[in-house]
Amino acid sequence: MAYKAKQITGVILAGGNGSRMESTAKPLLLLGDQPIICHIITSARPQINELIISANSHIESYQALVSTVIQDAQSDYSGPMAGILSALHWVAEHRSDSLYLACFPGDAPWFPQDIVEQMMRALENSAADIAWIENDGQLQPLFSLWKISILPSLAQAIEQGMYSPMAFIRGQKNCLLSLQHCESGHFDNLNYPEDLEKARATLRLKTK
Repeated sequence: MAYKAKQITGVILAGGNGSRMESTAKPLLLLGDQPIICHIITSARPQINELIISANSHIESYQALVSTVIQDAQSDYSGPMAGILSALHWVAEHRSDSLYLACFPGDAPWFPQDIVEQMMRALENSAADIAWIENDGQLQPLFSLWKISILPSLAQAIEQGMYSPMAFIRGQKNCLLSLQHCESGHFDNLNYPEDLEKARATLRLKTK
């Protein structure tokens, strides 16, 4: 593996409540002949050493896809920050050889095959603790690469009531990777039913 991939654990953040998608588990909705999350796994897994899923429901469905599924430590829903924190804790406790956590949102099926490598290069060139994405002017804090050493700062921020990944990242040593002219569908978050229908149309064009 190149670019220190053996030192990177990846997490798919699938713990959302799907409130804008009729309260369904978005990662498990069908896109083509497989769930959205399977598209994410296909692209993410070759880029990192190990892939886990952060989820708070449908645990058995996710366990059929990866060997490790973790849940948020907090009983209340505090968004993707809680999922990132739980993943950082898990890596720190179980994977001492992993120095980085690569995050992938559970509702964005397509992204570049080298996005983790690009974030790693940005991280190393800037001496930052977190690298994140801007694609064609759209900020994407959940496509991000975190040093495991950021864990105490994140835990403290959540304890103080900060639940915005973007706000937290901006308050840390961070580097923003700006990507232009991205391939159709890349980084698109499927938040609403119409977003899913658009993605299905895009997939039909890709597979013609």
